[in-house]
Amino acid sequence: MLGTFATRRDLRFSETSTSPYLSRRANPGPAPKRLKVFPVLTLILVGVISGQILNLIHIPPIAPAPEQIIVQKFPYLPDVQTQSVSAPQPSPPIPASTLATQPIPQPKTQLPSGTLIIVDKTAFTLSLYEDGEKIKTYPVGLGKVQSQTPSGKFKVISRTENPVLYAEGDQPEIPGGDPKNPLGPRWMGLNTGLNKPNSIGIHGTSEGAGVGQPQTDGCVQLDNQIIRKVYDRVPLGTPVWIGTSDELKEWGVE
Repeated sequence: MLGTFATRRDLRFSETSTSPYLSRRANPGPAPKRLKVFPVLTLILVGVISGQILNLIHIPPIAPAPEQIIVQKFPYLPDVQTQSVSAPQPSPPIPASTLATQPIPQPKTQLPSGTLIIVDKTAFTLSLYEDGEKIKTYPVGLGKVQSQTPSGKFKVISRTENPVLYAEGDQPEIPGGDPKNPLGPRWMGLNTGLNKPNSIGIHGTSEGAGVGQPQTDGCVQLDNQIIRKVYDRVPLGTPVWIGTSDELKEWGVE
């Protein structure tokens, strides 16, 4: 028995044994490959859990960033900032009927420079102007109903001291300087174009006669003392505007 046990021990642990049985037990050969199942199952389990967690967590969608308004400061004005300005709205059209009823403003006439005589037939006055400024206003006599003083813009074309009243029809000639001469001491003829260019003018009166009413054959009549003063200030070519108050306003005379 003892010999048998020793023999088995030797056979079991002998590295030089040539027994086929003992050789297979001593050199069993390479171990079979095992499938690595655990890592694969772990990945699958992690993926499933992650998907469930993402479904439970509500992540709101990312809203687009609001439009930014860029405010630019002027380098030379630190406290001034630009701002958007809305475009002006067009004005509503004006109806054609309104345009038709609106008066069209007329350009104001500029009074001539230098000396100017203005005769207002409505007010029976003669005004003397210098460079657009009124200097003096005097009462005048004007033409009678059958021989009214003409309206218009005229000029002084003649100047005469102690004018002669030439005979016409049954009227005799009256020399200049005669107290009965209705032309008085001075005469300034106008280019009215009536009858003859020098037939209408500005003159004085016979001695003692008054002014301020329709009393002439179309001329402008001043008091004898006034006609002398006006005569000395009015050279040849001086403009003379004669008209009613409305006519003078249309010409720019206030």
